[in-house]
Amino acid sequence: MLHHEAVREQRLTDTTQHVKKQKTVVSRFESAQTPDDAKLPAQPDHEKNIFEVDKIHAARLAINKRVWYIGKWRGYDKIQDGLPTPFLFSGHFPFARYYSTSSKMVKFEPSVTLPNGEKMPLLGLGTWQSKPNEVKDAVEYALDLGYRHIDTAFVYGNEEEIGEALKKKIDEGVVKREDVFVTTKLWSTYHQPAKVLEAVNLSLKKLQLKYIDLYLIHNPAGFKFVDEKTLFPKDKDDKTMYDQVDHALIWKELEKAVDQGLVKAIGLSNFNHKQIQHVLDNSRIKPANLQVECHAYFMQKPLYEFCKKNNITFTAYGPLGSPTRWGINPKDPILLEEPQLKEIAKRHNKTPAQVLNRFLIERGRATIPKSVHRERIKENFDILDLKFTPEDLQQLDSLDKNLRYFLFDFIQDSVAYPFADPY
Repeated sequence: MLHHEAVREQRLTDTTQHVKKQKTVVSRFESAQTPDDAKLPAQPDHEKNIFEVDKIHAARLAINKRVWYIGKWRGYDKIQDGLPTPFLFSGHFPFARYYSTSSKMVKFEPSVTLPNGEKMPLLGLGTWQSKPNEVKDAVEYALDLGYRHIDTAFVYGNEEEIGEALKKKIDEGVVKREDVFVTTKLWSTYHQPAKVLEAVNLSLKKLQLKYIDLYLIHNPAGFKFVDEKTLFPKDKDDKTMYDQVDHALIWKELEKAVDQGLVKAIGLSNFNHKQIQHVLDNSRIKPANLQVECHAYFMQKPLYEFCKKNNITFTAYGPLGSPTRWGINPKDPILLEEPQLKEIAKRHNKTPAQVLNRFLIERGRATIPKSVHRERIKENFDILDLKFTPEDLQQLDSLDKNLRYFLFDFIQDSVAYPFADPY
């Protein structure tokens, strides 16, 4: 055997033996939702000096047709000959997992299990207000980076571009379809029972998917259907043309979508607890998720507890206070400018946005920050190493002002307006 082949063989043997020793640690990651859950051993100081784990990226290291997924080391993203040196397997690798090459790719963020058994990553890419020709690049970059949860909606008008991005990355082998959790939503003009499955199939076609992971009723108020492009129908007096449908009837059609394999899980968005309860009382398949505005100024604690009691997962949109939202009230405080938030961010060498996203995950909410800028997408993803002290959490909890930024003025005269109730 040639010398370099012998060295290569020895390195492979050493690495394989080391991996076996790590299996007891690896098993802890399988059910861990946070680093604390994994009960990881402390990282020795000398190892901290060798490298710094960067949780943003992933390195796939092939070992005997199996793959050890770990964080990408800053400045060490290429492994010679595809074989790592043994020391790289020591230390603290948050959310690392050990899989065969045929199994699902690792999700580098914590996830929550839906009632159907599927896992939804607690960190996703939001795409609301993402302009045409920008969202495709944003989704592609996010998938390359490690995002495995993409949130969109029919009304956003970007499902086609997102579908193109998903197809490209699946074709390139960056991800498999089952690796990516895709959420989209039923718009208000499709609330009539006869239109619901039509809307589902329309989104599937635009997204170029065979199934949708999570499909939500976007808004409790129903609008009259005019055509596919008329999203906010108005009459001759410029008044909204409502067409209110019992949510239980809409829900029965969504249950059919699940039965037909078009959708894996169904849920609600912008509903209050009474509206949710009505669906619960008239459903065969219970809501899997509620997506609502939620951030440090508006943690929605009563609604969150109601959902938790009913086994409904909770997703926060506008997690950073949506500084680019429509209808901004100049008197509203700017969340990202909050002094206490900046203080905590500085203490941890993070940005206010990173603190806000990590805080929501810490408090059991999924978060879907929106951005089309690569540096922001990367920044929002680089949060798993952030560990709060009890004092940090106490400060962040104290920020809750019950301040709703999104008032949904455009449906304020609807009988289904959701925000007249406290929660």
